[in-house]
Amino acid sequence: MSAGDFKELLAVLDLNRTDDDRFVGAHPSKNPIRTFGGQMMAQAFVAASRTVKDGLPPSALSVHFIAGGDPA
Repeated sequence: MSAGDFKELLAVLDLNRTDDDRFVGAHPSKNPIRTFGGQMMAQAFVAASRTVKDGLPPSALSVHFIAGGDPA
């Protein structure tokens, strides 16, 4: 992974908070038109971690990848 790719990954995971429990994320420039489940899972994990007290570790994460997401 190049330094540019890593920087873009960090930008994709740096979500914008639009409300107390609502976040908006970005889509990587190199990905195809659909969003992959791993990206959505990571973004959901980041969003959830920003809604709880500091230092509270996750206890479980469960996801189902049914279909590719639409980045729009």
